Amino acid sequence: MSITAASATLAAALRSGAAGRYLKPYSGSRAVLCQSEPPTSASAAHPAVWITDDPHYAYEAITRSIAAKNQLAGTLLVVFVTHGATETIDVFYIDATNERAQLAAGLAAA
Repeated sequence: MSITAASATLAAALRSGAAGRYLKPYSGSRAVLCQSEPPTSASAAHPAVWITDDPHYAYEAITRSIAAKNQLAGTLLVVFVTHGATETIDVFYIDATNERAQLAAGLAAA
């Protein structure tokens, strides 16, 4: 399965059923955003879950100022990252102080 297909499948699963009940605690949002760019439109500005392939938001790269600028406190991030021939998926949460929580999962993409 390609990264594009995997992210689309994950987004669909999070938007429906029990998984679709993830609630961003600071805004009440249930939005699941699947796009490379940071959320900017009013309807998607505070996503509960953001699925991206932008390496600037990978666990090792994201900073407190980037998280604050993009209003990501309370957001669960799923970041598809490519390092040369290696692809990984970082899954983590941004806490109330815009700090990245401990990496929940760093998965090798097959």
